[in-house]
Amino acid sequence: MVHENLYEKAVKSLEGRLIDCATLDEVKEKISNGIAKIPWCGERDCGLAMEEAVGAGILGIPEGELGKGNGTCPVCGKETGNIAIMARTY
Repeated sequence: MVHENLYEKAVKSLEGRLIDCATLDEVKEKISNGIAKIPWCGERDCGLAMEEAVGAGILGIPEGELGKGNGTCPVCGKETGNIAIMARTY
C-alpha cells in the first residue's frame, strides 16, 4: 500500500513536469520549468545540434507511450514517431 502510494505520487509529479514542445525555441523558453518533450529523428548529429542549441541534454526516447508521437525533427525536418525528453542536468 505504501509502495503504491509513493509510486502514484511519483507518476503524478513526473507528468506535471512534462512540457510538450514543437521547436527548439519553445524548449529553450520552457526547459527551466520542467522536462521538455520534443520530436527527434534519433540521428546523433541532430541530437547534438539540439543539445547545443538548447543548452540541455537529451535524456533519450522513453519506452512506451511517453516516447511515441508524431512530429518533425526540429533540426533535419524528417517526420518521426519518436518523442525525446530533454532536461538540464546538473
